[in-house]
Amino acid sequence: MLVVGSNGHVAWGFTNTTSDWADVIALKLNAAGTHYLSGGA
Repeated sequence: MLVVGSNGHVAWGFTNTTSDWADVIALKLNAAGTHYLSGGA
């Protein structure tokens, strides 16, 4: 991944190098284990 550079015609630099690449979520199953619960319902 190229973050900083120039070539005589254009230059670029750091803009947002701390991207959010993943999310962690906890999933709950119903008692039978066949469906995910949404909002506890």
